[in-house]
Order: sequence, then structure tokens, then C-alpha cells
Amino acid sequence: RMHPQIATIANQVFYQGMLLNDESTEQLIYSHQSPLFDANSVTLIDTTTILNDHDYKAIPRFNRYNSTLSLQILNNLLEQGLTEKLTIGYTSPFKRQTQLVRRKWKELLTEQCQEAKRDKQKLTIDTIHSFQGNQVDLLLLDLTECATTPDISFNDPTKQGWRPDLLINVAITRTRQKLIIIGNLPYFRSRYPHDSFIRRVLRSASSTGSTLHAIDLKQLMTQ
Repeated sequence: RMHPQIATIANQVFYQGMLLNDESTEQLIYSHQSPLFDANSVTLIDTTTILNDHDYKAIPRFNRYNSTLSLQILNNLLEQGLTEKLTIGYTSPFKRQTQLVRRKWKELLTEQCQEAKRDKQKLTIDTIHSFQGNQVDLLLLDLTECATTPDISFNDPTKQGWRPDLLINVAITRTRQKLIIIGNLPYFRSRYPHDSFIRRVLRSASSTGSTLHAIDLKQLMTQ
């Protein structure tokens, strides 16, 4: 139900190599290549180069930069007409971040006078829980946590029953053709142990797919 490149991440991190790929999954190829994204089914977007960007100051419970970048990517997909051709999702393990992006997306469509396109879009911006039982062709997974988000953490002792590993697993396995992960890679390397699930996810995604630096991505979107 997902391209083998995507399945590899879940298999290596969560299923101890027990998943088997049906031959038909080889056909789940992301064929809508553009200057933004290549044919790899997994793309990591590293936001490291934005750390010193003073336009994006720390705001508790939100990652303003990730939300802005996610909206720019979604808008680019809209301009390419892909939000009507593919089922597309945006999600974050953190509910407030998802709510922020959903609200800003509606505002963006209104500003661009594109409300009429909203009903035609196959686009879902929601929490990871909402994707259980459903799949999308392309998923934008915003890891959100970084050095400027002190109130956001995968290791949050105040959340009873908080299992971010299960959430990330759900997000990965809801994706058929293209998984795009946004995160500050050096931050996670410095913040979490080598054998933590999130470090393992990022290592697997890096070795399986391709990596784009956010600053390069922004330049591509302005060309």
C-alpha cells in the first residue's frame, strides 16, 4: 500500500524487518517531478540553514518557520494543479501546529481569491490521528520540534500516554507515493540519543531518499 522506499523506513524502525512489499507497490511512483522534488519517494527537508533567521522568533507551542515553509510548499503544489490530481496531506505530531497551518492555509486561499478551488482540492490538513484508516498519495510530515520551540518535545513527561513513536509510524504508513519530512536534522542529532526512534527514522529516511536544504528549497520556489 506504499512505495518500497517509504515502507523501508517503517520496516527498519518499527517492524524489525517483518514487512513484505507486494510487487504492485513498485508501481506507486511519484511521477510529478519538479524543480522542488525529484522522483525519490522520500525527501527530507533540513531546516538547519534557517536557525539564524531572525524573522522567525521563538513562539511557544508553534514552529513559525516550519508552518510558513509548509504553506509555501502546499501553495506550490496548488499552483502546479497537484492538489486536484493527487490526495495530499499535511500533518504534525503536535495539534497546535496542525491547527496553525490549517488556519493559515484558509487565509492564504482567501487572500489569493482561490476559495473556489477549495472544494476541488484533495488536500487534508489535520492531526496524525485523523489519517488512521486512510491514505494519501503525498504527505508532508512536519516534525515541528526545534531549539526555538521549548514547549514542544517528543519527550514530554507531562503528557500521559504520549507515544510520538506510534504517531510517526502512522504518518509514514499512511503515505503511498511521496513522503516529505521537514525537520532540523542537527537539532535532533544533538537532542536525542543515537538509538531513539526519531533519530532512527531520520537516518533511514536520509539513506533511503534525498535531502534538500530549506534555504535551497525557498530559492527554487521563488524562481
